[in-house]
Amino acid sequence: MAQVSTAQVHMLPHSLDAERAILAACLGDQDAVMVARSMGLTPRDFYLHAHQLIWDAVLDIAERGRVADVLLVSHWLDGRQNGKGTQLESVGGLAELAKLQASVVTFAGIPGYVDIVKHHAGQRRLIAASADIAAIAQEHEGTLDGLYDEASRRFLETVDTSTPETHLHGGDDAILDYLTEQADTRERLENNPGALIEPPWVDLRNLMGDLLPGSLHVVAAETSVGKTIYMEGVAEGNAKRGHRVAFYHLELPHKFMRDRQVVRYAQPPVTMRQLREGYDGPAVSSAHEAIRPWFPNLTYVYCPGWSAERIVADIQRLHSRGECDLAIVDYLQMIPLPNTRGMNSAMVIGQQANAFKVCCGTLNIPIIVGSQVSRANVHDHRRPTKDDIRNSGEVAERANQVVVLHRPEKRDDKQPTEIIEVYVDKNTSGATGAVRLVHLKGRYLFADEARRQDMEADWWTN
Repeated sequence: MAQVSTAQVHMLPHSLDAERAILAACLGDQDAVMVARSMGLTPRDFYLHAHQLIWDAVLDIAERGRVADVLLVSHWLDGRQNGKGTQLESVGGLAELAKLQASVVTFAGIPGYVDIVKHHAGQRRLIAASADIAAIAQEHEGTLDGLYDEASRRFLETVDTSTPETHLHGGDDAILDYLTEQADTRERLENNPGALIEPPWVDLRNLMGDLLPGSLHVVAAETSVGKTIYMEGVAEGNAKRGHRVAFYHLELPHKFMRDRQVVRYAQPPVTMRQLREGYDGPAVSSAHEAIRPWFPNLTYVYCPGWSAERIVADIQRLHSRGECDLAIVDYLQMIPLPNTRGMNSAMVIGQQANAFKVCCGTLNIPIIVGSQVSRANVHDHRRPTKDDIRNSGEVAERANQVVVLHRPEKRDDKQPTEIIEVYVDKNTSGATGAVRLVHLKGRYLFADEARRQDMEADWWTN
């Protein structure tokens, strides 16, 4: 690489304030580390060498599933030589790390700080490449075509962002990898028929198929049609099959989610009103006995006010600990909109959906996101479509599957059940179309339509 003078180095693009903010936020906060790491922040992106060393330590500690606090980072750095002393001495010692951690930084600002640092890092790499190209041109003695080739190669090396995750190169190795994956999948399903993540309802499963790893599944409906009931059904159905499920609820507190669960499984049935009045009799015990075998596979995260980035970071954290095979977010419009200049709400919600899309692709797990549809677009019991998703049509564009729930008939509170139509409006891995589920009112429960008579008989009997 061409030499750059000390004076020039100090002129290179950088922001020490943004670098310090990132490190301050990440020291002791695993969620913050996950956000920065998911955005591709590497040690070489930092301008200051001491910051490079600290970030290298934070990443290594976090990848081992531990929280990178000041003591662990200092111990990591102290165990590694850097020239004549240790890396800890190079960064200014424990006192400098403690000063960083004491800085006041908001979690929500991390994506912006990472953008600044990565932007400056890209500028510096391009400046260095330009210096190299200038030196190559000055010293080149071959043909002009040869000079162009050498200069182009140096430039393209600088802007190359390909990784094994982004670029699949054809050839015998790719074919062998595919055959190996197929054999592994077949063996996994033979040993565990419940290994696929899929909806628990037979008709919908036959139409739509399973929820593929790396896919974003959007559930859209008007208010009070059953988005949460649908997502609870998918969560519990897959927990029963041995999958670890993380359920992020931005609106309903833990107690209300637990009450709904007890109402679903209690025998004899118990009402929500009874639970709110403190009932803890045999019906509650029967529900807990039914839940106990698979309940450890569920993690409920009550996260009102969390940003999409923070939810993504928590998904990554749970997945790294083997605690998240499926993530569910209830629901998109409850996530606060950041103050993003020059962008309308539809664009911002589209970006939030894209954050979940990138997350599920990176972790190779399905993510389900609930979304409301706009009431203004639904009249006379018309079934909504993916285009009616509130505030943003960009959500459907990013989804692999879009399921729209619809109540085709006027609600009749005197009847114990009602039909909910489930319309698969988009499915990149299978068919589209509609199936009908039956909703057992007051039990927060969907079932296949074939079970309607049994469910009604059970309701009237109890």
